[in-house]
Amino acid sequence: MGYNILKNRHTIFGFIVIAYLSVGCVPVYETEYALTAPPTSKDCIAQCQISKHQCFDFEKKKKAYCELKVELSCDDEEQMMTYQPKYINRRCENYYRRCYQDCGGTVTSQKTCIFGCQ
Repeated sequence: MGYNILKNRHTIFGFIVIAYLSVGCVPVYETEYALTAPPTSKDCIAQCQISKHQCFDFEKKKKAYCELKVELSCDDEEQMMTYQPKYINRRCENYYRRCYQDCGGTVTSQKTCIFGCQ
């Protein structure tokens, strides 16, 4: 009987490993953006750049506040995830691209597979 339990554990472990590896084979994409400046509106684009820097500064302050709050309460790990650099960059870069388009610039995107491509 002990042998069957051990055999079942190995079978279950094998299924878990196969499931884990199959999830790892899902393609991962990255989006790259190309910005084409309008012939005029340089002041507008410059304002977008200033706003982007202000966005990064504001997000860094929010992150520092969140870290202090979590340090004091030690219970909000999910909230900390939203202040990781990739999320901060995504928010501020999205804002910048919208501003750029509002100034008359063109934003084109292209998705490229970077992992698990076929």
